[in-house]
Amino acid sequence: MNSFPKPTQHDSNRSSIKKMAFICLKLFLIFLIILISLMVGDSASAQYTDIKRLGTSQAICEKPGVQTSTELQDFFANNSETVNQILSEAGWQGDKQALFTAVQNGDFTEQVYPVGTTFEWMGMREKKQVISSPNRRWAGEKSFPGFEINIENACVNYQLVVPKICCNIALTAAAKIVNEPELAVNIDGNSMTVCTDAPKVIMSRLGNSSEELTLDNSGCWYGQQLSAGKYTIKAIDECGTTVKTVSIAPKVAPFMEDKLLDGEKVIPFIAAFVGTETLMRLETAWNMEMRDSSGIAGLRAGFKVPLRRSLKFVPSVGALHRNGVNNGNDYPEDTIFADVGLEAKITKNFFVGGGLGVWDINDSDSREPSIFINAG
Repeated sequence: MNSFPKPTQHDSNRSSIKKMAFICLKLFLIFLIILISLMVGDSASAQYTDIKRLGTSQAICEKPGVQTSTELQDFFANNSETVNQILSEAGWQGDKQALFTAVQNGDFTEQVYPVGTTFEWMGMREKKQVISSPNRRWAGEKSFPGFEINIENACVNYQLVVPKICCNIALTAAAKIVNEPELAVNIDGNSMTVCTDAPKVIMSRLGNSSEELTLDNSGCWYGQQLSAGKYTIKAIDECGTTVKTVSIAPKVAPFMEDKLLDGEKVIPFIAAFVGTETLMRLETAWNMEMRDSSGIAGLRAGFKVPLRRSLKFVPSVGALHRNGVNNGNDYPEDTIFADVGLEAKITKNFFVGGGLGVWDINDSDSREPSIFINAG
């Protein structure tokens, strides 16, 4: 049996095959990318159907169409069934009566629509039947003139177009209307003023139920003696809502509002007083100091110097008479003195004060420091 040697591949042949395979794979991928791009482009362009002529057999009205405002109004008045059929075929969500009223009142403008203008739908005739064709795009050689009518309904602005040459009513845009009403809220202490141009206002407080505010003829509401806390105010219009959150602070006692008021002045005063004085006095009968009390009455005059809203510095001089000093004691029954004190305002009509005696005309071994408290 004869045996023949197996043929062997040269390394250069293997390299050439690999290169060819790589080139083919690369060309295939490029072709695939181009094909996908074309498919995507065709899909995008397929969203709209191009129309290059108006006023053909698909026209709703015969040439020369409607060229003036009066002719447009006559067309709507004399072809209401045709117009309504177009709107129904298109599934238009706007107010049909509002459209007829706008045309009748002349609430429309003349516009020119350039090449490339798109329409959500366009009315036309097909086999003598009125239909509505969706997604149309003007692809003629030049712009076309038409009438534009804007209708607002349910917070949507519908932009309708009637080409002059054919009366093919079309919808070019439908935009959502967002109207944020004006809302002003003013807090003064525990009072609140709310003013708005919205027809409805709702106020709610954290933890409490909501209530609708009754506005006056100027669009305002006034509330007094409101409880402290956070309040949410909502001004509600048909096409939008404006919300504000405000706070009413708790009432602060007068002594907490401790600021000096502008324009406060030093106040002179004169006052009568009565009270009791208790001192350690020398009892001659016992030859020892003992606690002794006597009644006092007198007058004092001085100045009230404002330090803060609720606090005043009060220097004064006065004279007093002691009643009930035991016989033989060294303390005189009458004296003249000077003192300094402070007064704190507790309420609008009530204060308390206190101070120290700093001088007494009877400056002798029998003089002792004194303190006092008062109220008024």
